[in-house]
Amino acid sequence: MEIANLNYWAILTCGVMSMVVGSMWYSSVLFAKPWMRLNVKISSKYNRK
Repeated sequence: MEIANLNYWAILTCGVMSMVVGSMWYSSVLFAKPWMRLNVKISSKYNRK
């Protein structure tokens, strides 16, 4: 069986960039605060007794 010709630097770079973008996405830098406000509104709507 022949090993495929892969660009390991590109694979590593894409993996690292995916983690960086994901951590920024859920941090307060981008969308954490609006998401938390929306989450409180939704949970209070469904948890009324």
